[in-house]
Amino acid sequence: MSSLTGRMSLLFMLAVMVVLSLAAVAFNRLSEHHFRVLDRQLMAEKVEAIGAILADPAAPHERLQVLLAGHRDLHTQILREDGSLLFAAPAPFEVPARYLALPEGELWQWRSEDVTYRGLRARLPMAGQAQPVTAVLRLDVTDHLSFFR
Repeated sequence: MSSLTGRMSLLFMLAVMVVLSLAAVAFNRLSEHHFRVLDRQLMAEKVEAIGAILADPAAPHERLQVLLAGHRDLHTQILREDGSLLFAAPAPFEVPARYLALPEGELWQWRSEDVTYRGLRARLPMAGQAQPVTAVLRLDVTDHLSFFR
């Protein structure tokens, strides 16, 4: 392939491969970022709604159950200042301690067995409680991440 046409074709093919590879990597990264933003937005909206419910002393447990009932991948628990459980939907869950020590509002991700979770923690005032409570949200993102494997 010593002809000019052959060399130009090869050069063009390599350039197209590089551009397409860069586009694929950029698309992958942007898609991952998009899912992280959506997950953060979902959990931040729930934290805001939980805060509004906790600020009103009228039947917070029932209202929290209604708020969180339609999200099968979202688990929520509210802890008192001493770490004891005040509320959990659908059931209590464990979060690695190192994530609970991260700054409030920071999105974190961990894997437990075959499931990957993203989590968020927020301290919220609660009517009738002297100390704020801690809302911990855990979202199963295994389906999201299956697109990137």
